[in-house]
Amino acid sequence: MKTLSTLMVLSLASVVVAADKDDAASVARLVQETQRAGFERHDFDKYMTLWADDAKIIVARSEKPGRHEMTLSRVQIEATRRVLFRADPPKDSKMTFANVRPEVDGDSATVRYRSTIGTKEYVETVDEVFRLRKKDGRWQAFENRAWLIETRNGDETTRYNAETWQRLDAEVAKHEKEPSKLLPALMDAWRFADAHVAAKKWTGQEKDKSEAWLWRGLSGMAAGDATDALNSFDKVLVLDPKAVVPDYVGAARKK
Repeated sequence: MKTLSTLMVLSLASVVVAADKDDAASVARLVQETQRAGFERHDFDKYMTLWADDAKIIVARSEKPGRHEMTLSRVQIEATRRVLFRADPPKDSKMTFANVRPEVDGDSATVRYRSTIGTKEYVETVDEVFRLRKKDGRWQAFENRAWLIETRNGDETTRYNAETWQRLDAEVAKHEKEPSKLLPALMDAWRFADAHVAAKKWTGQEKDKSEAWLWRGLSGMAAGDATDALNSFDKVLVLDPKAVVPDYVGAARKK
């Protein structure tokens, strides 16, 4: 009888472990499929199914909290992705995942992986952590923390570590009084919120300078202010009808 009880316990335990593994695998698939839908195919509706109403994306420099990180709210996620995904995705755009590690604990889950997204010309590699909860039988992400590992632009590859960020911050400090150099330095340093503040200041000082409004548009989109970004790009085209603006600008205004 004791042997039977032990076997039954072990059998039930193995079923639970198998169920946990299946659940973890399904959560990992959900995250990857929705991210790929958004960034490879610009499928806005599919992408947004992942996010809970209180979701946030933390754009950081490492897994640990630190200076210069930025948080996008659920409202900002939806607004910026709605604009970005209206443009056609690059034909050779591809998103891949490595080191995928899902964990499920009851109605809570964590998915970690390294994602690579890009084209033949530009590739960005990022480490990410998604935190999810199950509600009414449905998994949704309430937090995503992402930090840059590597970029490849043509033949130039940059790897990001503490020394890289220190160098990029030094470049920012060097150009504090030169807006035309400060803005690209801030964007390169992933200091998008700071860049948006600096761009607003620049357009306040030089209202008729199309370059200032262009950087305000680029930094505004990166910082989560889609409305200000589109209005800024409109201003660019008023000042310089031949100016080059992102593809999503025209697509957003048509729809």
